[in-house]
Amino acid sequence: MITPKTTWAKKVRLQAIETLAFWTGRVNTRDLIERFGISRRIAQSDITEYLSLVPGNLSYSRSEKAYTTTSIFKPKFINGQISEYIALESQACQEDPAELITQLTPHSFDLDPQVIQPVINAIKNKKGARIQYRSLNNPNGILRTIHPHMLVNTGFRWHVRAYCVERKEFRDFNLSRIGKSELQPEPRPCVANPDQDSDWQTVVKLHIGPNPHLSTEEKALLGYEFSMRKNKLIVSVRAALVPYTLHIYQIDPYVDFNVHPKRNRLVLLNKDKLEQHLWT
Repeated sequence: MITPKTTWAKKVRLQAIETLAFWTGRVNTRDLIERFGISRRIAQSDITEYLSLVPGNLSYSRSEKAYTTTSIFKPKFINGQISEYIALESQACQEDPAELITQLTPHSFDLDPQVIQPVINAIKNKKGARIQYRSLNNPNGILRTIHPHMLVNTGFRWHVRAYCVERKEFRDFNLSRIGKSELQPEPRPCVANPDQDSDWQTVVKLHIGPNPHLSTEEKALLGYEFSMRKNKLIVSVRAALVPYTLHIYQIDPYVDFNVHPKRNRLVLLNKDKLEQHLWT
């Protein structure tokens, strides 16, 4: 059985056994040997241990020379998310993941370590950082003192959530727009403590639904695609991250629903309650 002494590598292999079984319906020792570079003895030992931990999930098929899932299969070590299978296949030692999976890779923003390190140190040491920050309003950059408390990956870019001394408010700063930075010796003031960042501490619910100008059949399709209940998807998110979350769902809260409804498939149903958290 899995205990606190069970090695990390062993846990990963048990998860791999279940992931392969869940998504492909079968698993054998070769699968583990090719993915982890282990011996057949260790691979068989891992499968045997899995069988003892989750009895009834797998049965051996002589015709397939593999362990196959049974009708009562129930995951124990994974959540059943396809991302788990994609991650496993992408790390395979022998198989080329390109034969099965193609993923779009977002643009990689070059972040200068000498610029970002002071920001990270400021977070870790609860201090401030003096940065040269560039924006569309100030493309050449202006100096600002910030007290950062959290790095944020939006799936496309990296931001830092921080208190801005000049603006006297918490704001998001795009890391790829920071030209220079320097750690400040003064400790973080009380006004810049993360618990004072109300938009970060507040969790709101986005009510997302199909564009009302779509047909009944089209709405039903979107409801199925996004696992909606009664044509509504509720997403809980920090108030500060509302605009980024809407971007992920390709929702423009200010677009006219009636204009190209198939291009604007999803809409924010409770925009009136979230107006203060939207970008204008």
